Amino acid sequence: MLATKSVRTLLHRVCRVAVNQRCLSSISGSLQVGDPIQQSFVARLREYRQKSEKSEFGLTDASSKEIKELSEMLAKVDRIYEAEGEDMTQFPMFKFEEPKVVIPASSLHVEYPKEPENNVEV
Repeated sequence: MLATKSVRTLLHRVCRVAVNQRCLSSISGSLQVGDPIQQSFVARLREYRQKSEKSEFGLTDASSKEIKELSEMLAKVDRIYEAEGEDMTQFPMFKFEEPKVVIPASSLHVEYPKEPENNVEV
């Protein structure tokens, strides 16, 4: 019984190692581009990324007229939302003041009517 348990454990470990090696080999194979169409596609993606990093506003094939219109629209949005000079890509920081707690009894001044001096019971 003990021998079968150790054999099972050994087989389990060997299978895990084999599966891990198979997974690693499939991953390394997928990282290499072999298809010429896929190579062309990856090359175009790299070229596009380089162009977008160098261009203004990240627009690769935009004309100067389109860039001017975009900058005017962004300036208009800044004026509308009173955010001139602010970074509109960041989440706004909210500042809340601590509320002033008022005890209701202390803020109300109530005058109760005076009782008549001659209390006559009926």
